Amino acid sequence: MPKSAVKFTFAVIADTHVILDKEADTSPYPVNGLATKRTKWVVEDLNTQNPDFVIHVGDIVRPFPSLPSFREACDLARQTFSELDCPVHFLPGNHDIGDKPIACAPAPTITEEFLEMYEEHFGDHYSSFDKGDCHFVLLNASIMNSGLPQEAIQKAWLVNDLRVASGRRVFVFIHYPPFLAEPDEQSNYDNIDEPCRSELLKILSEHNAEALFAGHVHHFFYNKFEGADFYYLPSTSFARHDFSELFHMEPAAEFGRNDAEKLGYALVDVYEDRHIVRLISSDGRLANGSGNKGEHRRDLPVHPRERLNLPIGVQLRHAWNETRALPHNNPLDEFTRKLARNDYPILATWQTGLTHLRVPIDDLRDVATRRRVEALVGMGQKIMVMNFGYPDPATLKLFSSCQAIVDSIEIILPDVSRDDDGRHLRELRRAYGGKIHLAVLSSSAHSVDGISRSFGHSTQFGFHTEDPGELEEFQSKHNALLELVDGLSFRIDIDDPVWPHLIEIEKLSAQFGKIAVIHLNNFNRSSAVPQFDDQLIANRTILATIGAYAMSRGIIMFDTLMDIDRAHYPRHGLIDRRGNFRLPAIYLRNLLPTLSRDGGNSTIQLGEVLEIGDWLSARFSRDNEAFVLVMCRKPDPSAKWPEVFPELSQHEICVDLSGQASQSQNTPTAASACLLIQTSAAAVTEFDG
Repeated sequence: MPKSAVKFTFAVIADTHVILDKEADTSPYPVNGLATKRTKWVVEDLNTQNPDFVIHVGDIVRPFPSLPSFREACDLARQTFSELDCPVHFLPGNHDIGDKPIACAPAPTITEEFLEMYEEHFGDHYSSFDKGDCHFVLLNASIMNSGLPQEAIQKAWLVNDLRVASGRRVFVFIHYPPFLAEPDEQSNYDNIDEPCRSELLKILSEHNAEALFAGHVHHFFYNKFEGADFYYLPSTSFARHDFSELFHMEPAAEFGRNDAEKLGYALVDVYEDRHIVRLISSDGRLANGSGNKGEHRRDLPVHPRERLNLPIGVQLRHAWNETRALPHNNPLDEFTRKLARNDYPILATWQTGLTHLRVPIDDLRDVATRRRVEALVGMGQKIMVMNFGYPDPATLKLFSSCQAIVDSIEIILPDVSRDDDGRHLRELRRAYGGKIHLAVLSSSAHSVDGISRSFGHSTQFGFHTEDPGELEEFQSKHNALLELVDGLSFRIDIDDPVWPHLIEIEKLSAQFGKIAVIHLNNFNRSSAVPQFDDQLIANRTILATIGAYAMSRGIIMFDTLMDIDRAHYPRHGLIDRRGNFRLPAIYLRNLLPTLSRDGGNSTIQLGEVLEIGDWLSARFSRDNEAFVLVMCRKPDPSAKWPEVFPELSQHEICVDLSGQASQSQNTPTAASACLLIQTSAAAVTEFDG
């Protein structure tokens, strides 16, 4: 999507919790003392992004208004945000005006005195403004259900404000989320209580709100409510450690409170017909005092809503719509079970631009998950549903009812009998009008002689190029099936060189006139030997991604999104079980903006991959552009890349895929593990390693 299509850009930050240095040691958690420096880093970074304005959704400061340090903390916050090169709009959080009215509140609740103190420092506690054809509404959540006079005043104002703004696109900002998982959930510390919750949701629905942004939870959550996108944003300062219960592994530092990789802010591009929210990770970095003034906006992560239809996807092996009951535990929810959902797997696909998502048919059978699938499709993602064997009548009916949200179906068949005349596939064709792909299963149970030197317990699917006659033999026996499908599934195993296999798959795809669905497997052949080499997996992921752009009709599916760290074939994925990026995801996030700069419409020509000591170099070209990909093969190479590749010291653009240097600096460190170097065609031709 060309940047010219963006009408304007704004940023949203949440829960900065600015704190005075002299009070940093008053908290039992050391990470709280980093909040102000982390906020200053975000301010510096925002100045490199050049948004039109910034909206802060509350908890601006750490001390409550009842504390003597509140006013001084507010002054520090105002001073910190005065460094922004654009306007900033504030709304209050519970730390700024008091907790919402709740009998078990762990802190002072809202009062008129607290409201006056807030307005003294930050202005109106609710407000609105326009930008183009968009209307921005900032609300005070703590006052809802309070019974204070300002509650009724705000409600009447909101109804009238939205009436006057009729016909404009409506964006709403509030501190407390209306709900965490479901609109009818019971009251808890992190939602808006009834009756104001239902009243607010009704008003937003009546005025066709496009999006709502909230804070308070210090984590990312996403909901879809009657056409509106609800984004609950991470903090810039620290994570809420009670939500660490969502992740199937031990918590990060300080019991999960210093899970720094989850910190950041949102950058929102507004287009004529939609908006795109990108979560910019701060990783808990601290301000360096440079201010980063004068830098141009750097390339941002590609997002599926850009509708680029990138030829890459991922298997969602883990449950990705899982709602869990958190332990009831003081001081926040001592007496109730709070339900929340882990949305970090889906966020990772948005942050890495992964368009295609592969899920089992079970995900469509669950009504709640099916609603979430609809939301992902609205985000521009394409759903591939796999079904083992031919679908039964109930599944055929399900596929028929889900045509609007299912982009393709992958049918995995066990040994195909010779008398399979395609009747079942024709039934599927009649029920479902989308793309159908075919894969054939093989397993240790189907060995030729039934004799093995070791215990066999394995399955695999997809054609493999090590046996080029396999597909021809299948055609000779089952041509009727091939004529009924749009695509064929292939696999590339862990010890296969990626580009040579992609080139052979492309030939087979053209020969048979089929789409190639290519599963990039990152597990070892032995189910008991783990594959935890992040560098190897990252290098294969990047080579496969570039190779996907070289294919005329191919989609590469990465295996797996999240780590498999138990059961058979343990292996690392793109993210760990906390939802934090592993090296392959970092590489993807930094590579795709370059590959997609022209909308991803130009085909790449693959060159040669060379092994040179601890390094790999891979050459490719696109139109009149030439590139060299330099990849380290192990974390600590014996020689640094400038020593191994002195020919590449003169380059036009150098993108450090590991993120150790910004593109604007163009000066990656010698230890950078993966570089995409754009140089002249002559330089690449002369380069021989």
